[in-house]
Amino acid sequence: MQCLAAEYPLIMEAINGWVKAELFTDFHVTDNNKIKQEIAEYITFFYEQRPAYPLSYLTPKQFRESYSMNIAV
Repeated sequence: MQCLAAEYPLIMEAINGWVKAELFTDFHVTDNNKIKQEIAEYITFFYEQRPAYPLSYLTPKQFRESYSMNIAV
């Protein structure tokens, strides 16, 4: 557990860089006045529409729903 705690800041920094790159490159976010709205839309996109390789190309929402159904059974 200690090892993960030591790596956490590095992981978060990598995620921050990755999100910034997607926001500016793929979503063309450049207006500071709309940044909160754009980030909220990106979070919704990330959670509900963007497939993730580590989740077998499911979205986080689909993975969570699938995982919840498997536990309930």
